[in-house]
Amino acid sequence: MKKIYGLIVLIFICSGAISLFGETKTKLSQPVYNVKATYNIMVPMRDGVRLSADVYRPKADGKFPALLMRTPYDNYDPETGYYFASRGYVVVLQDVRGKYDSEGEFYPFISEQKDGYDTQDWVAALPWCNGTIGTFGGSYGAATQWQAALLHNPHVKAMFPYVGAADIFNHWIYNNGAFVLFFNVIWGTASISGQA
Repeated sequence: MKKIYGLIVLIFICSGAISLFGETKTKLSQPVYNVKATYNIMVPMRDGVRLSADVYRPKADGKFPALLMRTPYDNYDPETGYYFASRGYVVVLQDVRGKYDSEGEFYPFISEQKDGYDTQDWVAALPWCNGTIGTFGGSYGAATQWQAALLHNPHVKAMFPYVGAADIFNHWIYNNGAFVLFFNVIWGTASISGQA
């Protein structure tokens, strides 16, 4: 009886492996809209500092949901902007305070709550946006999402933070109470030089 069960399990494993590694025909989404891109729009924050945003949107009538990424790594990313805008999203890619084309001084994590919230309100009020926002981004771009989420902007309906820590103190600057010297020196040096 055990041999029969073993054989059945082996058949299921083999059939799963064949379907995983065999030829599959996945349908990827296709572009639907032409895209209009506008670069370096200066978005005012509550303290008067202006942050640079690139906006990609469907070149069509109507209002669309928005995708927002805030980053210190340079917001110029037409590949991402055109990809999602051609599929029906208003895409806003923003340099955080003090980085690249944005005004102000860059102090990691300090302004991300308020700047994120203010930017989310600005995006929701765009004439092409239907008021629904999803945020995305990795590493520090993940941290900008978690920080802004603490203020509960009602326009944000989804977040996609990746390769980042939700708890910056315990899992970025420190790890279980120990200062992460190597990472902080490397990341901090790159941040000052404009590379992070």
